[in-house]
Amino acid sequence: MGGKLLEYANKILQEALKGVGEAAVLVVESKSVMLKLYNSQPSTIQSWRRVTTNLYLNKNGRIATFSMDAPTLEEALKCVQEAFKRLSVIEVSEYNVPLPEPDKPEPLREAFDARVSRLVDDPGPLVEAVFDGLEELERLRSAGMVRAGVRTKALVTSRGFEGEESGTFIDGYIRAFGSKTSGQWAFTTTTMNEELLREAFEKACYYASLDLPQANIASGRYNVILSPMVAGNLLNLVAMVSGAMAVDLGFSFLAKYNIGDVIASEDLSLYDVPRGADLPGATGFDDEGVRTFNKPIIESGVLRNLLHNSKTAAKRNTKSTANAGWLIPHPWSLDVPAGDLKEEELIRELKEGLVFTNNWYTRLQNYIEGEFSTVARDATIYVKNGEPAGLVSGARIADTLPRLLKNIKGLANKRYPIQWWEVETPIMVPYLVAFDTRVTKT
Repeated sequence: MGGKLLEYANKILQEALKGVGEAAVLVVESKSVMLKLYNSQPSTIQSWRRVTTNLYLNKNGRIATFSMDAPTLEEALKCVQEAFKRLSVIEVSEYNVPLPEPDKPEPLREAFDARVSRLVDDPGPLVEAVFDGLEELERLRSAGMVRAGVRTKALVTSRGFEGEESGTFIDGYIRAFGSKTSGQWAFTTTTMNEELLREAFEKACYYASLDLPQANIASGRYNVILSPMVAGNLLNLVAMVSGAMAVDLGFSFLAKYNIGDVIASEDLSLYDVPRGADLPGATGFDDEGVRTFNKPIIESGVLRNLLHNSKTAAKRNTKSTANAGWLIPHPWSLDVPAGDLKEEELIRELKEGLVFTNNWYTRLQNYIEGEFSTVARDATIYVKNGEPAGLVSGARIADTLPRLLKNIKGLANKRYPIQWWEVETPIMVPYLVAFDTRVTKT
């Protein structure tokens, strides 16, 4: 569809405006190539091209959104007619706020790397980089994937906004298997950066190669080190519930706090950074056509912003933070400033506790209290007398987000760009230390 995305979107918009007073169309085209690894060798190369058409309709306060995969123009126009029928049974929304006046379209061109774009048609350099990384694994078994691609989005609204931008991405994860444990690392970037891939192999290899005895621990409270994989996952959760709609619906522990309240350790800051061109969430405008800007969610432990679209902002008598989602505001990319702890000294400074290198199955049991649990995956290290003393299996962090945030006692001075299926929103994050964290054994 290429450069015709705006033309295609405008035709759908014109059809939509025949039946509603307000509409917007967002078309996203993604072209990508994926290299899969199995048993320490590249096994499969797959490529995709996907076009998704998203539609926002508002008829007399009855608001609905629709999404269609890869429709022809004729199919998309038929879907618009079907959407008209469904609007009649929808109640008038309490968030019936007009789309905002359009900002001047300013695509974020710094998030596009032509070298990455060329990988979609010629993945040879990507394959070479993977082979170079496999040398780090020596005799360890490994699996994983590396992906590269281009996303182009075109947005048109009935308020007159027209904008189109493209961004590139490379992401992936490597998992290595040693004789006693396993290790995994992920990465993400918008540019051709072989060093990040090499680093992922090195980290996975290091953790999988640990030769430590099995350590049996009891459930209790421990001082812990959270790797960027784990910290990225949990801070994704914090960013998700910082959306104003999550707060309004009672799906956020932040509902108990006000802007300006202390909700975390002064060591922690968390920013939404759509203008950070090195992370794939970068974008110049949100889904309502509002120009994006970087902003703190948490700054030195203080809650500075909820994330808003125009609807949630109007309800709270404030301005949009350019995080639309037509219905639900969301973060674009996340940034956690580094601390002053040297990474190689973290374990020594911990003295006794646990190092969580990876996690999955993160679940919120109580949204208002922020009660969550997450299962340790791959190497979990028991630390005693400032040295790695054993490997722990079956561990789970089961605590609350407010307590975890307030118990952060330091961050490392190096950061990593992380994204994989447990870290949906890309994040730049260091290792962090949290005291008095509740850990259970499964």
